Amino acid sequence: MQRRERKRSRDVKVVVADIFPTGYHACELADVSPGETVAVYGGGPVGLMAACSALIRGASRVFVVDRIPERLSEAREICAIARSSTSAWTATRRSFCIL
Repeated sequence: MQRRERKRSRDVKVVVADIFPTGYHACELADVSPGETVAVYGGGPVGLMAACSALIRGASRVFVVDRIPERLSEAREICAIARSSTSAWTATRRSFCIL
């Protein structure tokens, strides 16, 4: 049990030290401002941190687009609007993409 707790603690540190700053930096590069609507394509760890960062920066709505149900579930847990559509991914990726 103690070994599992140490591994979890190390995993959390990696998220804070690596993945979160990457997602936050994406929002800085996109100049996310309060009240804006943001779309994040890809609900993996960095995409979820970008969505979380957009909410922290005051975005009024944050969409996370992915085709994996577990990732969409995680997106809902951080109050993002989860969308699953491979056709939407193909059609809109060309014109608007944060990650």
